[in-house]
Amino acid sequence: MDATADRTKGSGLEPVLTSSVDDDVANKKIVFRLRPGLVFHDGSTINADAVIWNYQRMIDAGRLQFFNYFDKIEKIDDLTFQIRYKTYTNQLIQSWAWFFPRSKEAFDKGTGGSKDPIVQRDWDETHLVGAGPFKLVEYVRDNHMTWTKFDKYWNKPLPYLDAVEIRYVPDPVTAQALMEAGQADYWLNSPAASQAALFKKGFKKISGWVGLIDSVWPNTSDPASPWKDVRLRQAIDYALDKAAIAKAVGLGLYVPLFQLAPPGEWGYDPKYPERKYDPAKAKQLLTDAGYPNGIKTSMIVANDPFSQDAGTAIKQYLDAVGIQTTLDIADPARFYGTVWGTAKPGLSFMWSGMDTTHLMTYMRWFSTDPFTNLVYLGRTDEQRKLDEAAKAIPDAEGQKTATMGLFKYLNDGAYLSPVLQRPSASIAQPYVHSQQFQQGFVRWQQELVFMDKH
Repeated sequence: MDATADRTKGSGLEPVLTSSVDDDVANKKIVFRLRPGLVFHDGSTINADAVIWNYQRMIDAGRLQFFNYFDKIEKIDDLTFQIRYKTYTNQLIQSWAWFFPRSKEAFDKGTGGSKDPIVQRDWDETHLVGAGPFKLVEYVRDNHMTWTKFDKYWNKPLPYLDAVEIRYVPDPVTAQALMEAGQADYWLNSPAASQAALFKKGFKKISGWVGLIDSVWPNTSDPASPWKDVRLRQAIDYALDKAAIAKAVGLGLYVPLFQLAPPGEWGYDPKYPERKYDPAKAKQLLTDAGYPNGIKTSMIVANDPFSQDAGTAIKQYLDAVGIQTTLDIADPARFYGTVWGTAKPGLSFMWSGMDTTHLMTYMRWFSTDPFTNLVYLGRTDEQRKLDEAAKAIPDAEGQKTATMGLFKYLNDGAYLSPVLQRPSASIAQPYVHSQQFQQGFVRWQQELVFMDKH
């Protein structure tokens, strides 16, 4: 699916369906200019009216991020529209320009013009009639989906492939066997054990600069939580041998983290006094916090193999210093309903993502106005003031400096204990060429993928 503008490393945005997207700060508006001659996969025209309809659906559903900044959306001509905002923040263009319009004609036909939100939702979930190099021709839930080359794609001569079939194979043993038998070309979301085994056998590693950040999140949102005490939170950092945990669960592929921002990202400080493995220091902090005999807690962990392995290793280190931890292994519904819904007392072991700039990462995951609200993290007035100041900075260098201060706030307060980074990686046959992960998690230009003769 093509967006009005999509993610890219550096500035963070690249026009795609648009020829330009301009943030007119002085006049508090973002102006979008669409490319001429674009059509959706059903052949209907992509113009200002069609795209505005898509935005209006988001607004009506209460799903437009930063809606409190939104003023109105206006058509200028058939290929130009603008969104006016009340107050400037550097996050608006990143959020509002990254937008994937879909065909209104296909929607109206597919829903029969129904105004029933359930009918509309059900159609939305199983039909993707948008714009992009491939169009969806078959979708079988929990089995496969098939996409074929869209002959009217705007960016000729792309795409290179004639079709893409994505199969859902939940068992990693079966998936690995398919790769080794040459019955699959590409494997997404493979576990570390399979990556290590197949890379040694000559399969291609498709990777980039992004990775999931796995952390221990103490409950600091509950005013009565003992984890409001920074000494207890710091004790977690000192209790964990993060290098050993990363090596054990990642088989040498994962990277231990001692700051929330990975090296090379905005917010990482090479001079920061990191809290590394020191069990004696952890025990002393427990004593200083009033727990000379230790503290009992629980940690909710997802029931996937990685999370359980990492959770077990973390528990062993926490137990050893007196943070006596009971693992609460939860299925996906209960786990995500807890970390994104109602936090339980104690700890959670949860991942966070990476965006094209680490200021975006911070704002989406950790800020006082997050896109992804992980409810274990308590926010403060001090943090809110830092956030508002950072969002008002228009230039990249100023944003970098502000991002350093934001992550220093999180690191100083030990609001999270980052454990490791799982670098992005897919497994491909040697004849496959792909730039996946070069522009982050959320953009993969599949129109550029090609295969050698095999």
